[in-house]
Order: sequence, then structure tokens, then C-alpha cells
Amino acid sequence: VLVSTGGGAVAEPLVTAALAAYPTSPLRTRPWRVLIGHNLPEERFRALQAAAPAGVLVERSRPDFLSLLAGAGLSVSQAGYNTTLEVLAAGVPAVVVPFAAGGETEQTLRARLLAEAGRLVLAEEAGLTGERLNAAMEAALALPGTAGRRDGPPDGGQLGFSLDGARETARELARLAGRAGERCHA
Repeated sequence: VLVSTGGGAVAEPLVTAALAAYPTSPLRTRPWRVLIGHNLPEERFRALQAAAPAGVLVERSRPDFLSLLAGAGLSVSQAGYNTTLEVLAAGVPAVVVPFAAGGETEQTLRARLLAEAGRLVLAEEAGLTGERLNAAMEAALALPGTAGRRDGPPDGGQLGFSLDGARETARELARLAGRAGERCHA
């Protein structure tokens, strides 16, 4: 189980719920790794590390995140743009807990649309408990298309949409620039 918090500035609600979920989780027999970004103050990071039960490794974000994600049986993360696309590309069963404090809606909208499409499970940040997170994790493992993927990456993972936005954008800009050039010569 890979729990990741992006930059970490707003990591505590998700990490606290994950640490509370572990002792009663059906996944407690598997190793858990919690990655917290460097924007969480060191004192708070150390407190979360100290609160982790045996079987849960809490550490700072790592440069090999994508490799860890590809090998995870389940991802639990916030719903930032980059992390969400990385989770979808990895094809692992996923729970997202969108950051929603202060009127933020971007992550919730993204998570809701992907949950409605059956790509992941959304767990609301407000009132998140270990029990609610465990229920969401079980639901993610039961999503259609996740059977057989619980112990590693998918076998190619057809998403039905491209994750190569940079190349597609460049191609579209070149096409539009070509049209503009045609109009100039007419």
C-alpha cells in the first residue's frame, strides 16, 4: 500500500487517517509506505513518523515514486493533477482524498469525475477516519479491472484516453500554426 501526499503541506489529515486505518485494515499483512513531501514542517513529519505502527514506513517523498507506484498493490493519495495522472498511468487500484479546505474544488471535481468513470474511489477529506479509508480501499480493490493487479502493475492498462498531453499539445499547435500560415498566403 502506497500512501502519498504530494508536496506535503496539507498531508496530515490523510496520513492520520492512514495510520488509523492500518491496524484494522484487511491489507495490514502487506507492507505500507507513507510518502510525505518536504513542505510539511520537520517537527510534524517526525510526529507522524513516531505515530506509525510497526508495518508502516513513513518517509519523505522519494525520487523513485513512479517505480514504487508501479509496484504498489494499492495507491492512496491526494488528487493533485500530476499524482492523479501518475496513478492512472500506473494502473493500480486507487483511492484519492482530494484536498478541499478553504473552498478548493479542483481536486474534488477531478476525483469525482474519475470516480464516476470507475477509475478510482473518492474518499472525502472532511471527516476522514481510518474506518472510512479502509472502506474506500476495499472498494478500490473491488473496482472492475483491478482483479489480478493487486500485486503489481497492470499488463498495459488501457485507459481509453491519452496521458501524453505535451506531445498532443505540440501537435495541435503545429497544426494550428500551419493553418495560420495558409491564411497569410491566400
